[in-house]
Amino acid sequence: MSDPLAPLRAKFIARCAEDFLVVEEGPAASDLPRTIHRIAGAAGMFGYDALGALAGRIDERAHAGKGFVERELAELAAALAAVARS
Repeated sequence: MSDPLAPLRAKFIARCAEDFLVVEEGPAASDLPRTIHRIAGAAGMFGYDALGALAGRIDERAHAGKGFVERELAELAAALAAVARS
């Protein structure tokens, strides 16, 4: 039986490579908050729970007005790169 989410998962994985570039740019990227929010919402649906949880923590911090933490952005970039290579 084929996985009905396989095509969407493939698109998510490809998008992770693009998202990696946004996260690597850091707070200077105008679409960073939107990108992180999207990752937080979508990652778990495709089985990337740790990626979703990390993006969720970063998203919550940003919405609370606490800004971005470089270490967390570096972790997120590494996680995105790992997914993009999978």
